[in-house]
Amino acid sequence: ITLARNLINTSASDLYPAAFVEDAKTIAKYTPGLSIKVRNMKQLEKEGFMGHVTVGKGSSHEPHMITLSYDGTKFAAGKSASKSSSAKSAKRTSRDHLVIVGKGLTFDTGGLCLKPAKSMPEMISDMSGAATALAAIQAIATLKLPVKVSAVCCLAENAIGNKSVLPGDIFKAKNGKTVMVDNTDAEGRLVLSDGLAEAGLIGATHIVDLATLTGAMVRALGYAVTGFFSNDDDLALKVINCGEACCEKFWSMPLEEEYADALKDKFADLKNTGSDAGAISAALFLQEFVPENTAWAHWDIAGTAFVTKKWKYTEYGATGFGVQTLIELARELG
Repeated sequence: ITLARNLINTSASDLYPAAFVEDAKTIAKYTPGLSIKVRNMKQLEKEGFMGHVTVGKGSSHEPHMITLSYDGTKFAAGKSASKSSSAKSAKRTSRDHLVIVGKGLTFDTGGLCLKPAKSMPEMISDMSGAATALAAIQAIATLKLPVKVSAVCCLAENAIGNKSVLPGDIFKAKNGKTVMVDNTDAEGRLVLSDGLAEAGLIGATHIVDLATLTGAMVRALGYAVTGFFSNDDDLALKVINCGEACCEKFWSMPLEEEYADALKDKFADLKNTGSDAGAISAALFLQEFVPENTAWAHWDIAGTAFVTKKWKYTEYGATGFGVQTLIELARELG
């Protein structure tokens, strides 16, 4: 939790995408069983991860995507060897692969759809999802939990420059769908589309993405409860129960398909903004990039990741929300 909070509270001039990468490399180096793969701007473009490229190309700090991997199934085999249910346990843990996908906007100006000045200072927290994902997988590996877990950190800086994405621009996402950028301040879902694609490529059976994604969720549930969406009832129940075990509150929100029509564009398959139901529209957009036959949950931590007044153990700033629940979810899947 302290790791996540320290990363989130660091100023954006000190923690840009490449700096986050170096921190992640150090953590991977000193955490037994944790490996890391890093893609830079050229590699992202070459491999078709154009959500990162589209969002990050206006900044002098280039985007990166990190994939951290941990396989604790070998610990499951040893742990369950003396149990009569060992074969069943080993089989289940070898099949389940939890992938945590974190939004990592190290700073978000809003791009050409510029945010108001009063909203800017808190934008150091727009990488809370990636920080939480990194902290959780470090803890999971350190605890040697008997489950396979990966974390994908989607890192970019949404800044204004002579190469910034323009409203109306269209790009082709990793899964082949075309996306029109209706609003450059709805950028988190664009980098997450790449993270969801990466989760599919590495064989996820369960995906949790977490992001400071919408002001609509802040207005709906405030700073004490995280709203989440899921395509799988079993995973949704696990999220709620694991959260309760850690004193982290979650509330299940509807993936209302009626609002999906608002995401359709005249020229592209999708646009990145939809109906007035902003949090639901964002989740429906992300659902378009979830690999088939994969249990998925999207946590919108916009209200809970960062507070501007005293709350529980936090005087001001990052809370570290979600780290404990992710660890507990990994335990549950193991």
